[in-house]
Amino acid sequence: MLGFFMGAPVVPQNSLLHHDNSHLYCVHCNSPLHHPVIQDVIDSAYDRSIIRRSIDQVRDILNDPESNDIWWGQRGTESGISEIDELRDSDIDSVYQNAIGEVREGLSTYGLNGGHDLNGMIEKMFFQKMGRPPQHKKDVINFIAANNIKNYSNTNHHVGGLSSLKKMPGGAEDLPTSACAVGSALRGKPGSTCEACYADDGLMRLDNTQKAQWNNLLGLKNPHQYAAALAFQIKHHSEGDLVRLFGSGDIQSAHHFALLTDVARANPEKNFWLATREHNALKEYLDHHGMADDAIPDNLNVRMSTHYRGKHINESGRTFQSLLEHPNVTASSVNAAHHSDEVWSCPATDPHLPKNEQNCVTQNCNACWDPNVKWIDYTGHGSKRVHSDLTPDEVPRSEEARERTKQRIKMNQTAIPLDVFDGDIGPFSV
Repeated sequence: MLGFFMGAPVVPQNSLLHHDNSHLYCVHCNSPLHHPVIQDVIDSAYDRSIIRRSIDQVRDILNDPESNDIWWGQRGTESGISEIDELRDSDIDSVYQNAIGEVREGLSTYGLNGGHDLNGMIEKMFFQKMGRPPQHKKDVINFIAANNIKNYSNTNHHVGGLSSLKKMPGGAEDLPTSACAVGSALRGKPGSTCEACYADDGLMRLDNTQKAQWNNLLGLKNPHQYAAALAFQIKHHSEGDLVRLFGSGDIQSAHHFALLTDVARANPEKNFWLATREHNALKEYLDHHGMADDAIPDNLNVRMSTHYRGKHINESGRTFQSLLEHPNVTASSVNAAHHSDEVWSCPATDPHLPKNEQNCVTQNCNACWDPNVKWIDYTGHGSKRVHSDLTPDEVPRSEEARERTKQRIKMNQTAIPLDVFDGDIGPFSV
């Protein structure tokens, strides 16, 4: 009997000797190690992409030149297997959801205080690793890409690594819609603004687009490196001085928002528009900093989106209303322009305009970036299947709102000068 206890099967170091797996864990599911037969099946499934992966495994998929159907893969299927509407509303596959969780955990290391000086930081990282300073912007571009810091295409030199926008001037920083916390909850809800997200349609589903968005997201696991790289990208992008955060995706946490305020401060010559449904994350950040004007930099306009189409912004709850008290926090809605004479209605969605005129530049509008424009309505934005939300009585009032907006634009009532489209930003005019 004494010999049995001296064998010490309960001592982890001796567990293999005594064929005791109780102290060993499965790397795939974090449970105690399974019977060898079961473990072989799990390992095989893991190799076939059934078991959820961490950031490293998802990155392997993105870096594989033969990988495809990434948008469908996030939803546990392949291109053409299911209806788009069904997949758009479905839950994200646990393979990718696990990676999203790891990203958010990494982001928590970027303190809510922010205050990091990002100017020249990526160049310092380059010097520390390469042993020499960068000689050219391309050196930094290659460094960012080679070290998986974030997405930065070697061929996308025109906008310096940011996404190009179809209807808008400037560039955008994008994330996959799979990582939208509030958006994911709203995705399948009838009447929500995320029910038919434009970012899950058309070209946004292409593999190159999805790879770029996921490389951005995974890079946030190391937020300080990411912030330094993003600040560099924005400083060197060449499409004027307007930047959108986000054309696709949303902030991941209050810590992520703190990071973006530092990016904006590092680029005072740029104007930023951040569209978000993450009202609670914004509240957490402002609760930490207080409602002081400088909690959000002057060149960053945060535009909170309502959750449901057709709703007046006053119907968006107490948190929403309290956040609007900050001078750099504004609002947006969808299909609600008929509610108020004060609302600005996006002129680019005028169905009477030719397709080539349905954009911000042709309409001379930059109101989205303007913190003095407190409420913008995007009637007609999104999938065509939600364009018919307006009642016959609401349609003429919505059209009147759009015409009022066009008149305001002609009177130059936006704070950001129109010559910003040529990259020459001047002082605010209002």
